[in-house]
Parts: sequence; structure tokens; C-alpha cells
Amino acid sequence: MSFDQLTRREIQKMADAPIFERGEEYLASGLVEQRQREGDSLTASVRGSRAYRVEISEGPRFRCTCPFEFSGPCKHVVATLLAYIEAPSSFERPDPLYRALRQRNKDELIQMLVELLADRPEAARRFGLLAASR
Repeated sequence: MSFDQLTRREIQKMADAPIFERGEEYLASGLVEQRQREGDSLTASVRGSRAYRVEISEGPRFRCTCPFEFSGPCKHVVATLLAYIEAPSSFERPDPLYRALRQRNKDELIQMLVELLADRPEAARRFGLLAASR
């Protein structure tokens, strides 16, 4: 099933009633953040006792970093799916520059910033990377 065909009723069928209700509460409380859709994948960060990372691909197949150990989706996955059907545009696809940067590792990104900021000390100071000159 594609995300665009997903309904509230389908989500209810996947999850136990208490889990579904907690997912609704998480969504209503504004705990679903950093929403993204890229291709056939949704990702989000859902705040609970800490921030949990949710990854969902069409099917739906899901993964969450929480300790939930049952066969169905956890409340964080439910909240993310409900957020998507309620406001798909809130999962806007990242722009090409963002995607390109996400594919780089930390060392590559640091090197790119060093090179970029070498000729722009005012930008480095703006981000607190160099002490302001007096």
C-alpha cells in the first residue's frame, strides 16, 4: 500500500487500540518533528522520554529506535503515519542541496566548510567559529 492510499482506518488495523490512542496523543501534542519524505520512505523524530527516530517505507514496513518489542507498530510509528495522512505536505521532500549534503560523511562536510570559510572570515565569525576582531 502506498502512503497516498493510507487511511486512518488502515493505521487502526495495524496497531493495538491503546497504541493507536497513544499515537494520536503524541501527534496532537506536537511531538512529531523533523518530518521528511524521500521516495517511498518517511522519516521523523518523535519526542517521548527522549527523541526516537522513526523510519517507514511503503508496505508499510517500519522501524523505530524505541524499545517497543511487539509485532505491530509502536506509538511513535502510529503518530508519524497519522501526521502524514493529516498533512502530507509537512513531509516535503528535501531540496537537492540538502540531499547532496546528507550523502557526505562528517569529514567531507568539515573539509568543505573549512575551504568555504577560509576566504570568508566574517561568515566564520557569524557562526561563532572565529573570535570577533576588536
